[in-house]
Amino acid sequence: MPIDSLPAEILVQILDDPNLTLGDLAVISRVSRSWNQAVIPNLYKCYTFRYCPNLEPADQKELKSFQKYGRYVRSLMLHLKPWERRVVDEMTRFNLVKYLEILDCFPEVTTIEYYDLYLVDITWSAFWAILNHLLSGKPRLTTLNVIRRLSYQSPASAEADLGGVDLYSTPPLLNLRNFSLRINGSSGGHDNDETLSFFLNNMAKAIGDSCRNVSKLELKLDTFGTRAKTLAPTLFETKFLSLKIDNPRELVYSILPIGFPTNNIIDADLSKVEVLTAPFWVCKNWPEWGAAKSPHEETSKTSSKLKSLCVTYQINASGDKAFWTAIEDVAKKLPDLEYLILEEEDLRFEVLRGPQETIIWKDMNKLTRS
Repeated sequence: MPIDSLPAEILVQILDDPNLTLGDLAVISRVSRSWNQAVIPNLYKCYTFRYCPNLEPADQKELKSFQKYGRYVRSLMLHLKPWERRVVDEMTRFNLVKYLEILDCFPEVTTIEYYDLYLVDITWSAFWAILNHLLSGKPRLTTLNVIRRLSYQSPASAEADLGGVDLYSTPPLLNLRNFSLRINGSSGGHDNDETLSFFLNNMAKAIGDSCRNVSKLELKLDTFGTRAKTLAPTLFETKFLSLKIDNPRELVYSILPIGFPTNNIIDADLSKVEVLTAPFWVCKNWPEWGAAKSPHEETSKTSSKLKSLCVTYQINASGDKAFWTAIEDVAKKLPDLEYLILEEEDLRFEVLRGPQETIIWKDMNKLTRS
C-alpha cells in the first residue's frame, strides 16, 4: 500500500506521538491532501503569531491562514513587532482595532502567552484594551500569561484615563484557573501616587470579574520602585478597585513599592492560599495581609491554610540571623506550614514542630545532594 494512501484515521493515531515536532508535522502535511487535512489540527494546536501593522504580502497570507485555521489553535503565543510610527510613540487606534480583529481568529484557544517586550509605541490604553479583549472574548481560556517589559524609552507607566478605549464586560470565565500578569522594567516610568492609582484602577477595570474562578494568581508589577519609601505610607490608606477572586489556592505576588499590602488590590479570602511566593516584606506580614475578614468584625481573623512559603528577592537569607528570627515568628502563626523555600539560594526546608512551639528547619537540600 502506498504510504500516502494510509487512512487518515490511522494517521491521526500516529500524530498523537508527543515526540513529533512542528517540522515533522509540516513535512507530513505535504505528502497528500488527505494527510494535510489530518495534520492541520495538530499543526496549528500550538502556534506563535507575530504581528506588525505594516502587513506585507507574506503577512497578509499568514493572516488569511489564521482566519481559516485559527479555530484549531489551543495554545497561542503572541508577539507584537515594532509598530509603524504614524503617530510618534503611539499605537494608532486603527492598528489596535486591526490587532483585536486578528485575535478573534482564535475562538477555541485555551492557553495564551502574550508578550510585548521592549516596545515603545504601544500605549497603556492599548495594552489594557488588548488584555480586556483576551479576557472578554476567549470563553475557553484556562491559562493566560501576560508579560510587558518596559524599556528606558517607554511611555508613562500609567495614564489618567483609558484614552477613549472601549472596554468589554468581563463576566467570570468558567475555565480560567491560571492568570499571570508581569510588568517590569528598569526605567520605572512615572512613579508617583497619582499614576500608581491610575495604573492599578485601570488594570482592575480591564480585568473585571473574569478572574473569579482563578486558583493560581501571579501579580508581579515591579514598575514603581524608585520612590518606594516615599510612596509606601500613603498606600495603606488608598482605596483601589480590586481584583475579585473567589477561591485562590496559589499566589505569586510582588508589587513595588515595598510594603504594598495584598488586600489593597486583591478582593479575596487569601487565608485559603496554600502556596505563597513573595518577597520577604510580604511574607513577614503573613497571615495578617491574607486574613479573612468576618462580616461581623472590624478586625481580621488570622487563620491561614498556607502550606508552602517561597521567599523571593532575599539574597544570603540562610546566613542572616534576623531573617530566621522573623521567619520563625511567621511560621508559628501558620500551623499548616510544611515547607520554606529560599528562591535566591535554591534552598528548601521542611518545617517541623518541636516542644513549646519551637520551629525546626529540616534541610531538604542535603537529602537531595546525598
